[in-house]
Amino acid sequence: MSPIPLVVMDETNPFRQLATNTLDDAGIQWRIAYEAASLSAVRAAVNAEVGITARPLEMQNADLRILGESEGLPRLPETQYWLYRNFDEQNEAVLTVFNAIENKKTPYTVTSVEEAHSLDLE
Repeated sequence: MSPIPLVVMDETNPFRQLATNTLDDAGIQWRIAYEAASLSAVRAAVNAEVGITARPLEMQNADLRILGESEGLPRLPETQYWLYRNFDEQNEAVLTVFNAIENKKTPYTVTSVEEAHSLDLE
């Protein structure tokens, strides 16, 4: 089987590491087919069938489909996002983001750092 062609961003991108580590753990060979400078470039390369990529579900659209075990690929691990803010600062943009997350029916939750540590979420 030839190596899986990957479309990735730079080496510091966590989804690049997630994809390569998961493929390594499964013993699947891969190669970097294209290193993109932006998310729009990632999407364009994947749409052009240059390779596949690992992205959060929130970025999926009608142009892309999720590949998985039926295509011979391992399931990617769950990811968590953390947004931190300083409660002593009253930046309007930051408050708007946190209020939107906290007050809407979304899959996201707002938790204090202390509570997150006590729940061992990090």
